[in-house]
Amino acid sequence: MNFKKFESDQKLRGGYYTPSYLCDFISSFVIDNKCKEILEPSFGDGNFLSSALRKKKDILLNGVEINKEEFKKYKNTNKLRHNLINEDFLEWYLGNNKKKYDGIIGNPPFVRYQYLDNHSQLNSEKIFKRFNLAFTMHTNLWVPFFIASIDLLKPGGKLGMIIPNEILYLPHAKSLRSFLKLKMSKIIILDCNELLFENTLQGTSVIFATKKIDDKEKSYLSINRLKKDLLHKDNTNKIIKDSVFKEIGNEEKWMIYLLNNDEIKALNYLKNKKEVKTFSDIASTDVGIVTGANKFFLINKETVHNYKLEKYMEPMFGKSNHCKGIIYDAEQHKKNIEKNNPSFFLRIKKDTKINLALKKYLKIGEKEELQKRYKCRVREPWYSVPSIYSTSLALLKRSHKFPRLIFNKLKAYTTDTAYRIKSFDIEEEKLSFCFINSLTALTAELEGRHYGGGVLELTPSEIERLLIPIPTKLKFNIENLNKEFFENKDENTILTTQNSIISKSLKIDLKYFKIIHKALLKLQKRRFRNEQ
Repeated sequence: MNFKKFESDQKLRGGYYTPSYLCDFISSFVIDNKCKEILEPSFGDGNFLSSALRKKKDILLNGVEINKEEFKKYKNTNKLRHNLINEDFLEWYLGNNKKKYDGIIGNPPFVRYQYLDNHSQLNSEKIFKRFNLAFTMHTNLWVPFFIASIDLLKPGGKLGMIIPNEILYLPHAKSLRSFLKLKMSKIIILDCNELLFENTLQGTSVIFATKKIDDKEKSYLSINRLKKDLLHKDNTNKIIKDSVFKEIGNEEKWMIYLLNNDEIKALNYLKNKKEVKTFSDIASTDVGIVTGANKFFLINKETVHNYKLEKYMEPMFGKSNHCKGIIYDAEQHKKNIEKNNPSFFLRIKKDTKINLALKKYLKIGEKEELQKRYKCRVREPWYSVPSIYSTSLALLKRSHKFPRLIFNKLKAYTTDTAYRIKSFDIEEEKLSFCFINSLTALTAELEGRHYGGGVLELTPSEIERLLIPIPTKLKFNIENLNKEFFENKDENTILTTQNSIISKSLKIDLKYFKIIHKALLKLQKRRFRNEQ
């Protein structure tokens, strides 16, 4: 959990200033011969405004900046004809501002909703309501900034901004994606492999967009993967010329547009096969046990021994390194115990008689005030964890290369770091086996979201949309597949072998899985930021 008090002032302001070369690059797209007046919604150190003047000396500049010191600094050193406003941009925009601009440039602040003051939170929500867009309290500040900026553009006007690359997949940007489709005719997202800003793991992209002249115009998107060193003003025209546009459909996420036409065709071909199922059609997904204090309730053998808690222990796993393969059994559990991993769950029923040993351990938790934590204080007693059940299948919330559906042979419990999976009518071992293939892994890349270091995360709704090939006639050996993970076989090799087995059983030309596998590698490289 992130706490506001632990964050830097820079992060709370979202103030990551843009280098001059990047400002010049963006200005070179937005400012053309027709562009007479531009707006910078959060001008900070004024680099974007200075860049605009370098591009066109007679352009009229408009800038808004909330920080008084930055505002004074730039205004005092620039006496040209500027319309500079020292105000919160959202507040200024909502103040019945009707003026429209030929171009808008900038780098909006990246600030978590929970870090905003109440007034800023309210203004963010007002902007969404103005356009009847769905609002969520996970919305980052850059999103309402961007929506307001689009509205302030003249028909045919151009926008160039730096935004998080989460625009492609995160739910809180869904409304923005819908608004872009509604208002903009052509959108170019320059998806950079390298980080554009130091001291942050936030992946960023450059977006170029042109506003529709007629609302009936269709919307087209091009996502260009390129190196950071190509983002210079002399390269702008070439990038635009080389962009390949696809008409924007009704997809909730835009990750699909990272695929080329052949990859999309192969994906649709497999998707339409009778034996390729959507996960929600074959299994249910439920979060693991929510303890409210995993470090207290998940215990290693040393703690069990020291506090004599043996009679209250249940087997448990909750991390990828606790299960190297796709089977969690007694042997794997024993290995975790020997490694002193937290392999036991402290289960205390409401009617459990508390002996002296357990009482001593509970006092440790109470000393740390665990009973005051939200999940703990809403239950009685605080140490009796609800919804205790296990399933024969488990899926870890986060993964590295690709997610694995673990056959939980031991019926061990899992925390909320994993999901409890119930198969409707497919044999659990078979479902676990079939889950390992490039089609399922690719749809996980398309549906999931990623974080610093390239970690892939899936929510229940995203899991439900995964595609799983389930051949009716399939000879499989889950033990052998599990062994391949333990033998440290290359994961791509494992997928390739699985693709061959499954495609043969489906009586499908292997070429489709080869295309899908190539697309998977492309998206994995993007996630790990190691594209060559």
